[in-house]
Amino acid sequence: MTCEEITYRINDVDLHDPDNGFRLMVGTEYAPPLSPRHAVVEVPGVHGALPLWDDPLSEIAVTLVCRVLAGDSPDVLRERWNTFINLLGTGTNQPIELSRVRGDHVDYADAQLLTTTAPTYDAAQRWIEITLVLNIPSGRWGGEVEEQTLSQSGASQTSEIGLNSSMPVSNSQIMVDGPLATITITDDVSNTGIEWGGNVLVPASSYLFVDTRTMRAYIKDEPDWEASGTEASGTLAFIGHGPLTLTSKTTGAGKESSISVTSSGGSDGGTFVLRARPATA
Repeated sequence: MTCEEITYRINDVDLHDPDNGFRLMVGTEYAPPLSPRHAVVEVPGVHGALPLWDDPLSEIAVTLVCRVLAGDSPDVLRERWNTFINLLGTGTNQPIELSRVRGDHVDYADAQLLTTTAPTYDAAQRWIEITLVLNIPSGRWGGEVEEQTLSQSGASQTSEIGLNSSMPVSNSQIMVDGPLATITITDDVSNTGIEWGGNVLVPASSYLFVDTRTMRAYIKDEPDWEASGTEASGTLAFIGHGPLTLTSKTTGAGKESSISVTSSGGSDGGTFVLRARPATA
């Protein structure tokens, strides 16, 4: 691995920055192994097994081998070591942002520290080396955030975010202009989706915000992407095989990704904005 071209960051701190005391070493992974879940049903008297297709992804772990350099004094080494450990979020139940930089492309994942080795200290060379194992619960990385404006017409439409993904996307966010009474969004490939509405109306001057990762909905005065506003999750539910998951069909002649949307209570020709990070390995 050429660290000048491929590197990792934790909370936007570059782990290969020798001038500031951090260096990624041989043994750092380019990417963690894929971990799809597989389930089959075996029936007595029937040869083979029945596969349960569309199995979801399991969590993955990435291994980083890092060296903390002493610089000019033991005090500098102590400060850099403490800074490094502080990045790992030990003792908290909050995610750390892990970034993988490959040239001009950056992938992101919410991670948590799984374990470390005991640090190796080289007194002659004045460095500390440690191996980290970080857990990525989502089972995938996400690229830069993309937004797409789609119609509420009910017809199938191409999901560009799904097309740009090499793995299913299950953390999309949705913003819909009022007025709105109900909306249903379905991924045509995976038969997953969400529906909202029934006894709450989004006024003409407001917006409906839905986070499919947390399955929470809010009515907002401004179209920002913060999970805030008037709670409106009580009428939010998933349909089909589960919460909305943007999925590409990669078998056959070509790659396809489409969604269908229906709504009521709004103006004809209404649109909504779909926002997510395209998923990758």
